[in-house]
Amino acid sequence: MQTMYINGYEVEVSGEPLIGDNRWGAYVSIFAPSENPMHLKNVYPKTRMAGGRIFCSKEAALAEAKKEGSTLLESLRSPGGSLHRGPGALWPEEPILLP
Repeated sequence: MQTMYINGYEVEVSGEPLIGDNRWGAYVSIFAPSENPMHLKNVYPKTRMAGGRIFCSKEAALAEAKKEGSTLLESLRSPGGSLHRGPGALWPEEPILLP
């Protein structure tokens, strides 16, 4: 698993072996800043990406997970995205940058 830090969000990406197969799947989860600086909110639970595509190597699955994770975060953060909805919207006025 690798973690990408994008504008205060953590995007965890991984290429994981598929059960009963010698091939790989691409997985993404996204965490947002919370009121408590010691914890993050899981805004997108670990999900298999790439439309269920199967990859021949861990590296190929990881590369696709990185691409889709960045795209997904951009979509969630866009106006009308799920991070903007309701009174508990997770889009901070000013992003919290993590080290």
